[in-house]
Amino acid sequence: MNPMKNRILLLLSLLPGVVEAQNECDSVVIDGIRYNAVDTGIIDVMAHVTNFDCIDYPSFILYDQNGDTLAAEVTDFFCLGFGTPQTHRLVIRPGVQLSNIPFDATLELFTGFGDDLVCSWNFQSLALCPLPACIQAEIYLTNTGAPFSFPAYWWITDDAGTWYDDGHFDMDSVLSTGFDTLCLPPGKYMLSFTPFSPIDTSYIIGITPSYQQSTGTNTHLHPGPGPLDLSFMWYAQCVDGTNGVPELDHNALQIQQRAGQLEVWTNDGSALGTIELFTVDGRTVRSLTTRDDRSTLPIADLSNQIILLRAISPSGTAFAQRIFIP
Repeated sequence: MNPMKNRILLLLSLLPGVVEAQNECDSVVIDGIRYNAVDTGIIDVMAHVTNFDCIDYPSFILYDQNGDTLAAEVTDFFCLGFGTPQTHRLVIRPGVQLSNIPFDATLELFTGFGDDLVCSWNFQSLALCPLPACIQAEIYLTNTGAPFSFPAYWWITDDAGTWYDDGHFDMDSVLSTGFDTLCLPPGKYMLSFTPFSPIDTSYIIGITPSYQQSTGTNTHLHPGPGPLDLSFMWYAQCVDGTNGVPELDHNALQIQQRAGQLEVWTNDGSALGTIELFTVDGRTVRSLTTRDDRSTLPIADLSNQIILLRAISPSGTAFAQRIFIP
């Protein structure tokens, strides 16, 4: 008898909780469930096993609290990922309306192209929008032509054409793809690069939460002549939430690093409001709220990395700047 089929009996002992699974499914880890960063019709389930037992041809289905199917996966893997998160794309069913409000849900894992139920989990208050105010984004440039070394300069503007962030990395004469990272709130953006020589179809630019898990969206998906600019939505379903992009005022603040401290002050003497520092993977490492026009944050323990500073004034306008802390 197929041992996978026996596991269905364990559903009878399933208890409600944030994430709970049967004992025989303890080797299966659900790393996260969230909206796809660039495709509004997809929910990503990140999962892996802690051993080397192959759960063959796995597929997930997500249900609401009434048992109605919200999204289902078309089998695309031979085994569930070993040791590291593997992203499974669940297609949202036609007519299903989802929001960024947390809800109760059930996730089921099947094997054998959906023939056998392996595991089931209950989620209380499942949030499909990422919790951090900004989420790690990985910018990449792929040279599909003859490899050579050159600096690649990029910048991102919001839907109003206002600068949001910029940076650069060095393309390698051996490796065909280069990367850079930033912290990006939900919103509509444009990714641009400086011209290369020569500009032709040998170059692909793109953005994704993690290139190892997904190519996200890129110019290869939008073929045609012209500039390499890439227009994209970043967690479109979450734009209206508390982590949406407020109006940016790029001249509101002055910033200076001095003796392990980051000094921040307003140009017009108004109150700073809320100041937050984020790592490139979206973790909040500093946060304060003040009505003073000047403040300092300790940064000695944040050396040798890129940090995003975001400040939201009492009036609701925001300032964002990427900072390298040596």
